[in-house]
Amino acid sequence: MLARRLLVWATALLALVALLVVLEATTGLTEVDEAVGEVLVFHGSGPEITALKVLTAPGAEDVRYPILVPVAGFLLWFRRFRLAAFVAVPALLIAPLNRLLKDITYRPRPSYAGTTVTAGDWSFPSGHASGGAVLAGLLLVLLLPHASRRWRTAVTTVAVLGAVLIGWTRLALGVHYLSDVVAGLALGAAAVLLAAAALVPDRTQEIHSRRPGTSQSPRALSPP
Repeated sequence: MLARRLLVWATALLALVALLVVLEATTGLTEVDEAVGEVLVFHGSGPEITALKVLTAPGAEDVRYPILVPVAGFLLWFRRFRLAAFVAVPALLIAPLNRLLKDITYRPRPSYAGTTVTAGDWSFPSGHASGGAVLAGLLLVLLLPHASRRWRTAVTTVAVLGAVLIGWTRLALGVHYLSDVVAGLALGAAAVLLAAAALVPDRTQEIHSRRPGTSQSPRALSPP
């Protein structure tokens, strides 16, 4: 039942990505995207730009992998093979999925007067946003069973806001449109949900059935 719900949510997110691809290819989203971007973009090269570059970094592969590879290695060391696969599959597949969509849409990057940050490659979808969603989603599913009931909302909020924050930095830096970021977040979240549905449905179900104040070992938390 839980796996089915995860699949429904993942399908809805993928449908959103597909809709944005169609809209971008047919009617175009640039007019609305540019209007939003003009409001959110930061100009110049002051300390706020440096701060934005730091905040956006976890969405990049060269930051994401050094976090997730040790996590997967730790799980393998303790023979939690399904959990290791849960981490590895979205982490490894999200970049090729982004590449596929970029090569389908060929959307140019935004260009705003007064901005100093540039980025190569096509714009749709945002790789940082999708990568941030994968990172936040994976860590959320791994950490949530260890949190007491009072901390679960906080952990979930931090994970969601962390992914959204990375997406916002792409708009603030002027290197992506709003629809790029929305598509990236949706794609990354869908990848995590699909992996969870296939590999850790029982473990996710335990989150809702645990009694307050109880704790479990990593071995007990892993699926059979």
